[in-house]
Amino acid sequence: MTVTRKKLANPLASILGYKRGLSLEAAAAAAEANLARIQDNCLASLDQALGVIYRHLPELYGSQSRAHAEAVYLAANQVLSLGAHCKLATLGKAAFCLCELIDRSRATEHWSRAALETHLQAIKLLRHPPANSDPRTEDAIIAGLFKVIEKTSR
Repeated sequence: MTVTRKKLANPLASILGYKRGLSLEAAAAAAEANLARIQDNCLASLDQALGVIYRHLPELYGSQSRAHAEAVYLAANQVLSLGAHCKLATLGKAAFCLCELIDRSRATEHWSRAALETHLQAIKLLRHPPANSDPRTEDAIIAGLFKVIEKTSR
């Protein structure tokens, strides 16, 4: 008995073997241009998500409604995903902290009005940081939000 192995062409290997396409520098420049082109749409979507947070988060102070918590959580997720694209990465981190606070509050069934208000104020501040904002200050805000989460979820 004879075994014959037929070598099939690998489309990916054949593509990678050819030198065509963009250089790394050209691809990075094209990506930056594309991001600049959609910047206004990203900011509009981010502000729309923030509007949902601003409307629904205060409703959690008294009712802890699942519908309000879900609306805030989904909007914060959207802010998290858009923050870096809009050159507001720290705002995205604050939105992550808000999601974490909601997750822990749901798990413990303990909702802290002060913790929610702290997150809301931080998000408002980080949406329009001062022009001369120090990144260390923004990092300190995020570290403070994590401390609030830890203290609240005990």
